[in-house]
Amino acid sequence: MSKEKNNLTIKAFALIIAILLWTTVMKVENPEQPTTIRNIPVTINTTTLDRAGLVLMEPKEITVNVESTGRRNDMVDFSSKNIVAQVDLSGRGEGQFKLAITVSLINQKPGIVVTNIEPKEVLFTLEKTIPREIPINIQTEGAVPEDYLLDSITSKSQFVTIRGPRSWVNEVNKVVATVNIDGISSNANRAVPVKILDDEGNEVLGVDKVPGMIDVSISVLKTNSIPIELITENELPENFTITNISISPSNIEIKGKKEIVDINKINTKTIDINSLLEQSSMEVELDLPQGIELLNPREKVVITYTIEETITKAYSIPFKNITIKNLGSEFSINTLDLDKIIEVSLKGIKSELDLISESDLSLELDLLGLEEGSHLVDLKANDIPGVTIEETKPESIEVRLIKN
Repeated sequence: MSKEKNNLTIKAFALIIAILLWTTVMKVENPEQPTTIRNIPVTINTTTLDRAGLVLMEPKEITVNVESTGRRNDMVDFSSKNIVAQVDLSGRGEGQFKLAITVSLINQKPGIVVTNIEPKEVLFTLEKTIPREIPINIQTEGAVPEDYLLDSITSKSQFVTIRGPRSWVNEVNKVVATVNIDGISSNANRAVPVKILDDEGNEVLGVDKVPGMIDVSISVLKTNSIPIELITENELPENFTITNISISPSNIEIKGKKEIVDINKINTKTIDINSLLEQSSMEVELDLPQGIELLNPREKVVITYTIEETITKAYSIPFKNITIKNLGSEFSINTLDLDKIIEVSLKGIKSELDLISESDLSLELDLLGLEEGSHLVDLKANDIPGVTIEETKPESIEVRLIKN
């Protein structure tokens, strides 16, 4: 029995030696091998952010470097597919905070373990999603044709509601909708996009807007420059007349629809001419047809004028100053009126009559077709602009034609 027991002891000892020798050989032939796999994408769990009205601002993407170790034979097929990196943002509120990156291994050989992660923590920034209502500023580009005017641009949509991260929403300075009016000569409707701009005029992206398009109505009017005509009623007192009337401006710019603005003149509202007696100028109103407006509503129309007395003035013309016309060469003239003075009465405004002298008057006797003998020939006076010949005394002269 002692011999058998001794054999068992020897065998057990030999087995242990064999195991130790096998382990030593295996360590030499299949040693521990560390490895680093870089740029492993980190899955960010954001499923609860939407419900909390939060947005992840930074970082948008994360990668980590994972250090692991295992037996060389086991590490041959080990890759990024065996590594899952993730971080959970559940339960977080608005602000900045650091969170640890969690790494786990899947489908790996036994014995492979993670020894280090870089970075271990990442700084996250969460912002609350907020709404904001901003008025729409409608702008234009281009130009309407000549003699046309952009009257107005209107839209039923006057405000835009934007929604996004607090910092982005606070960057918004204004909301614009730009309408191209180039070549438009009649009323039109357009659908135009809405843009959200910052202080420098750059478009702010990542912010939702409602509505994104708006309908605008464009009103275009035609312009025209037409003369003004003064309309009066009643008459000035006898022996008075109005002169030197001028209207300033003589033409007025108007606007209106194309079909009604093409007219020849604009009348003033009717003025009682007797209201002009005590002054030399007056502001007048225009009688604008329906649908027509002044291009400049503040423009004033003023008439200036002179009211003068109308008088009658007599002029004495000696007979010798009368011009004899068409006296045949075979005749000579004989008259008893050689020393007669012809009285001519002129009617007109005093300022004009004061400028007229006897030398400005011309009287003539036309003897065309008259034969020998006595004839009563009418006196004819020359016309003077603005003056009326009221009377000539005598109206005719007795002339005797004698053959030479």
